[in-house]
Amino acid sequence: MPKFKKWIPAYAGMTAGVGRCFQMKTVVNDIKKVVVYIAGKMNTKPSAY
Repeated sequence: MPKFKKWIPAYAGMTAGVGRCFQMKTVVNDIKKVVVYIAGKMNTKPSAY
């Protein structure tokens, strides 16, 4: 069991880091979707995306 007690905080830290990274990616994707949506509303094709 002592080994597990060492691993839990490290694992929690890793999952938190991965979760944060994943959240950032979703935010970026949402922003891109919004940009594409707005551009579509204005009948222009966004070249950057």
